[in-house]
Amino acid sequence: MDDNLNVQIDDYRVFCQYGELEYSFDEDTAIVNEISVYAKRSGIGTMLVEEFEKLACNESCRNVIVPASLSSEALSFWKSLGYKPMTVYDKRKMNRIIRSDSYPKWNDSQGVIELQKQLS
Repeated sequence: MDDNLNVQIDDYRVFCQYGELEYSFDEDTAIVNEISVYAKRSGIGTMLVEEFEKLACNESCRNVIVPASLSSEALSFWKSLGYKPMTVYDKRKMNRIIRSDSYPKWNDSQGVIELQKQLS
């Protein structure tokens, strides 16, 4: 993997040659709309999120919201970056999925859990 990833930021995404994070702002909240990484478990996703969080702070956002998919991989990723479920219901669901790879697929109408992180 190239050490010089050449991270770029435009009006709706943070990106490099190995992935991108699409975002939007709503008042004092930053929202991750989608993240795509072409080289998983390489630190690219973490780097994109960290760059986005810096941007959000520069835009005076106080928190970040992420609608995360209901997979243990996605939930573990966001949890490792300090994101937490927005509701008690989501917290129970998240903990159950992360603890058990054999847990049955959720029959959730949206198929997502909303996670959030307070920015300093």
